[in-house]
Amino acid sequence: MIYAIRDIERLRLILRKICFNIFCIDIINDILYKNGMRDDKYFLYPLHDWQRRYETLRASFVERLPAKIIAERFGYSQSYIHLLRHQFIHGKIDLSVAFFR
Repeated sequence: MIYAIRDIERLRLILRKICFNIFCIDIINDILYKNGMRDDKYFLYPLHDWQRRYETLRASFVERLPAKIIAERFGYSQSYIHLLRHQFIHGKIDLSVAFFR
């Protein structure tokens, strides 16, 4: 009987540590997520050229925005937007290369 009580107490301590660790991991995960994802500016004003091209193509094909609006948003000319679209449709742009560097 004494051993069973000690085992139960040890189990309770282990479970408390596990729950505390999970709680701490959740908090750390939330902090890292908020710092890493920032806000919409990360997507609307990309820093890298490959990300600008990706967001340009996404705005064109997913949001179906006209070339003029996309060009103004990302700082490209309308003709460059048309060129990006053409190259993407014909498989001349491989955006996966930038993601796996």
